[in-house]
Amino acid sequence: MDNITQKIHSAPLDLDIYNIRHKSGTNIIVIPMENYSSAFAIFGTHYGSVDNCFKLSGEEDFACVPDGIAHFLEHKLFENEQCGAFERYAKTGADANAFTSYDKTCYLFSCTENFDKSLEILLDFVTHPYFTPETVEKEQGIIGQEIKMYDDSPGWQLLLGITGALYKNHSVRTSIAGTAESISKITPEHLYRCYNAFYAPKNMMLCVCGNVDVQKVVKIADKNLAERENPQVERFYGDEPVQISCKRTVNSFDVPIPLFAAGYKLDCTCEAARENIMSELFIEMVSGKYTQLFADLLGRNLITEGFYGENFCGPGYRAILFEGQSADPDEVKREIDSYILKMKTDGADKELFRLAKKTVYGNIIENIETAAGAAHFAADLFFDGTDIDSYASFAADVTLEDFSRWLCGLDIDNSALSIVKKED
Repeated sequence: MDNITQKIHSAPLDLDIYNIRHKSGTNIIVIPMENYSSAFAIFGTHYGSVDNCFKLSGEEDFACVPDGIAHFLEHKLFENEQCGAFERYAKTGADANAFTSYDKTCYLFSCTENFDKSLEILLDFVTHPYFTPETVEKEQGIIGQEIKMYDDSPGWQLLLGITGALYKNHSVRTSIAGTAESISKITPEHLYRCYNAFYAPKNMMLCVCGNVDVQKVVKIADKNLAERENPQVERFYGDEPVQISCKRTVNSFDVPIPLFAAGYKLDCTCEAARENIMSELFIEMVSGKYTQLFADLLGRNLITEGFYGENFCGPGYRAILFEGQSADPDEVKREIDSYILKMKTDGADKELFRLAKKTVYGNIIENIETAAGAAHFAADLFFDGTDIDSYASFAADVTLEDFSRWLCGLDIDNSALSIVKKED
């Protein structure tokens, strides 16, 4: 099997984007950026914390693994029987990191020199797992301490509160890192099962941006990415009803001002690119600094300048969250609901839509201004099933009529409020 390369010139963004179907099965995106001295690479898999129940081709039943295993696996891949990846990166001068989210796990580095060697290290350690009972036990202690930090974070508890309120059965309700109890059950066998299922080449992507040469990237991939089995994996996230789980949750924390997250549960079966653009427009038209709602809430001291909206979506879940600090979160939620209802009843304001569309498109431009931003953006869109050029084109072409039709489908009542505040 040969590599298949497709070059796209994105006219809206004035970018050359190379999409390569590597012979190993891995998807590679390369975006050369002129006048950049640095390079940035992300090697990721479409596997996150929500993927805790699955079955392989030929298996009759779904099997669930302990919560937090995707995050645990991310930590363990940095070590092998000889030395850790960070020690190897220290010799090239690259700055390396990794993260696990609800729907993906990504390993990354940035560098201004020794790019070839740094990319080889990235592709090598991610594709060569090494787990033993001793190393797993050691990591359980380390991640256990990390979980305690999450437990002590009011912001993290706010997120768990709103996901628990919006979703009744979906695995997005669980913490990305798991719990002290769940990670204590992880074994090397669990890790190898998940690795072999989700770190298959066809489930992975490599994105390289900045001061890079396409042919050089492909040559390094040819050397370090071998053809491997690509098992068929069926995932199960839980039988999730359309309706929310509950209307309101409250967690007690010693915070000076209560934190809140107002969440609106959306249909997650529609095309991701379209839904993401519509959600971003909606967020801007509700929480943008130029909106009447923002001015009114701020003028009444119901919110602070930090009030913002978030597009919260992934496999089997989609919601829009509005978050901030307020002495009266319930009143803020009522005002947001009233504002959205008026928008639905009277129709979206033409000038407000124009400003929101300009802002959303501006955010796309801002995302590709740096090598790191472009790589993260391209990776996020890839795992959503789209690409930078298509996403930018949709954002440029969306109309007020398109948005108004989308807005009609939003159910204000299918929403919830999460609060973190001092105990009464």
